[in-house]
Parts: sequence; structure tokens; C-alpha cells
Amino acid sequence: MTRREQIIVVTMVLAAVYGGYQVLAPKARGPKPGNPSSNTKNLTPFAAEVIGKMRKLDSTPTDAYVIARGNSAWPDNPFFQGIIQQPEEEKKEENGPSMEAIRERLNFSGFLQIGDKTLVIINGLEYETGEVLMEYGYFVKSIAPRQVIIAKTDGSDAISLTLDDMDE
Repeated sequence: MTRREQIIVVTMVLAAVYGGYQVLAPKARGPKPGNPSSNTKNLTPFAAEVIGKMRKLDSTPTDAYVIARGNSAWPDNPFFQGIIQQPEEEKKEENGPSMEAIRERLNFSGFLQIGDKTLVIINGLEYETGEVLMEYGYFVKSIAPRQVIIAKTDGSDAISLTLDDMDE
């Protein structure tokens, strides 16, 4: 056997011995998963104490500002870095792309409802009702769990996308 083969065989034997030890060795005795132990009984009063202290803390003006700004709408997309190029076939059309061409490019892949906020995922980006899809000049008119309606910003055309259409 070559030196390389010897190293591979020794490594394989060591792995087999370790695996056998793990399978056959007696298990450590301790609390079983899912059974509350005395440690978790002591944890509950501690958690209640920490929550009580946190409620008593006064928030600074900086904290209030961060909380207020975190939930407000952003004027610009901080991740957008340029102009979106239109494909050549869209540039050739005088009135812009047809509704069917836009429908084919839109991928309605999900629906989220978090509290009172409802979001739809189109082409990997999340949108709320009223937000404009930058590439196409359409906005999200209404959102339902399995359907979203996209309309032109002037209100003339509307496209209905359903999750069932995307499964095909």
C-alpha cells in the first residue's frame, strides 16, 4: 500500500471506532429533553424580574427616535443604485409593454400578514398596498392571501396575479 492509502485506511478505522464508541457507550444521565427541571423552575421568576425592570426603564430621546423612524416609510430605497434597463423588446413598443408581457415578468411568490400589515412578494421584493413597482409603473391596488391586483398608476389597466398561476 502507498503512504496515501495507509493514511486513508487509518482515518477510516479511527472514524469507525469513534462511531462505534458513540453508539455503544453508556449515555450520560441528565434531564431528558422536554422534562422541566429545577433550572427552568428558577428561570421563570428571573425572567419576570428582568421584564419588570425593563418596563421601569425610561427610554432616551434617541431610543424614541429610533423606534419612530423604524416603522415609518422610507422616502428612497437605500439599496437601489441606478436606472433599471428595459429589455430591447420593451423599448421597441410605443405604448410600453403589453399587459400580458408584464404579467409574464411578474412573479407573485408570497403573501405575508404581520399584525395589521399585509405584504405581498413580487419578484423577490415585498410591497404593501399602494406601493409602486418601480420597473413597470404599476402599483399594488389590493392584496389577498392568494391574489394581488396590480394597476397602472393612472388607474387605467389592472392585472390580477394569483398564487395558483405561479404553481404551473
